[in-house]
Amino acid sequence: GPRSRRSTPLAAAAGQAATARAVRLRPDAPAATGVRFLPKLRRNQLRISCCVIIWRRCSFNMVRETNAEVLIAGAGPVGMTTALLLAEQGVKVALIDAEGGTAAQSYACALHPQSLELLDRFGLSEEILEWGQRIDTVAFYEGPSRQAEIKLADLPAKFPFVVVLPQNALEWLLERTLNRLAGIKVNWRHRLSDLRSSSSGVVANVDQLGGTSLGYIVPHWEVIVQDTTHVAAAFLVGADGHGS
Repeated sequence: GPRSRRSTPLAAAAGQAATARAVRLRPDAPAATGVRFLPKLRRNQLRISCCVIIWRRCSFNMVRETNAEVLIAGAGPVGMTTALLLAEQGVKVALIDAEGGTAAQSYACALHPQSLELLDRFGLSEEILEWGQRIDTVAFYEGPSRQAEIKLADLPAKFPFVVVLPQNALEWLLERTLNRLAGIKVNWRHRLSDLRSSSSGVVANVDQLGGTSLGYIVPHWEVIVQDTTHVAAAFLVGADGHGS
């Protein structure tokens, strides 16, 4: 007679596994290092049905180095430039930032003549000029009426102008230069959570951040603290924004 269409346990498990793949986290979610078994499955079905993505393990290179001379919290333009300048003088630097990488938004960033001279020391001026928009004159208006102007070209500087470029482009250049010239890697997803003075400088609590998938039908991503480590340093530089 015709084969029965009744679902078997194996078919049901395969269907639930397919559903798990369909409701997987967003495409850019990090790779999984653990799995969570789907509910309501018998032991003999676990081998074919699992839900991927529970957490991401982040590198924690910095916290293994507890003897850094300077700990910099914040890997924006200020933090990375500070790290470059300190590394140039032979200072051992550890650099952390709570974000997952360089700025995702294209904030406008204006570099003035002295800033350009500073970045030129690290061979960045050529690419900055290529990627940015050069401004030679700044004008001041009252309504539609032009009241005054400043000709930057008259300044006695090596770069007598302002360059405007996206902040994420500048951060990408700085991070690449840090790695190439100083061998410094930014410890992304590492957050300064506490700070206290010590006899030799400061001791900072640094949280290693990860994420977890919550929910089954409509999963969402939640940041969690995977680990907290005490980091000793002679100095701390706060470059993590207005709430530093």
